[in-house]
Amino acid sequence: MKKKKNQTNSSIPTTNGRYDSLEQVMKEYLSKVNIKKAEAIKKIKQNLNMYERYANENHSDPGPHVHAFPTINLHDGYVAHIGIKWPQWSNPGFTVTKKFQLKNQTTDYFTIGKITPEDTKKSQIVFFLYPFLENFSCNTHQNEEVFFVYLTSSGFISERDGILKWLTEDGVAIGYKSGKYYVFHTFITDIKYNGEELTDKTKAKYEKLLWN
Repeated sequence: MKKKKNQTNSSIPTTNGRYDSLEQVMKEYLSKVNIKKAEAIKKIKQNLNMYERYANENHSDPGPHVHAFPTINLHDGYVAHIGIKWPQWSNPGFTVTKKFQLKNQTTDYFTIGKITPEDTKKSQIVFFLYPFLENFSCNTHQNEEVFFVYLTSSGFISERDGILKWLTEDGVAIGYKSGKYYVFHTFITDIKYNGEELTDKTKAKYEKLLWN
């Protein structure tokens, strides 16, 4: 698959837009994400003709791909990533993330969002470190918008002793589990999920590759 680049909660205090902990950000995100999604849907509907026009055009060259549209700024670090998987999707898909920093950080930032791996179809709160998104862009030559539009619903996650390896169609995300959330810090392209049905036999085959 080719990819194309292209109300404040007063109970959650922050200092200069920085947070004390990931748990604090998770609580804020869960309290606001549905509001932010509603804002995004309203803005998407205002530009629906543009998205539908792209979906209905002939893109036989370059062929099947994921096209990311300009993001929608939802303020306070929240962003809606919008895109279309052509030719499968007739309407745009989107996801909402938030970029932030912790108080003890100097330059690097985190991004919080939700992923829904194919094998479970259950949403999971995830934090991505800045190096993860750099790894993804450098190793796949795609921008993070493509990642958030498409790969967040790809593949499956394998866990051993708190270490996580999330296999996607573009590579493997590596991280760890901490309480109710996951943190991913590295993305490599040594192994890729080719999209076949995730039976127990198929997952066992991939897990052997992931952990050997």
